[in-house]
Amino acid sequence: MEFEEADDKITDYISWKNIEKGRATKLPMIEESHIEILFLEWETQLIKAERATSRAKATRNNIIELVNDNLHSANLIFECTRENLLMV
Repeated sequence: MEFEEADDKITDYISWKNIEKGRATKLPMIEESHIEILFLEWETQLIKAERATSRAKATRNNIIELVNDNLHSANLIFECTRENLLMV
């Protein structure tokens, strides 16, 4: 996911800044405690996406159940039609 990739990149950057080569670049340091602040909005979006996925799964399951019930009812009606009863 995009969130995990960004988290990995920032974690890698923090690790890189802790080695001699990273410190020599004079780039700003990102404190470990700031990661949560950086990702607060992304986490919110992730939670919203998870909720939407959960709702979609529930809707899918309801539709599948409805289709199965309708097919079962149609099969019962088909089995009980006069023509089918006379064939048996």
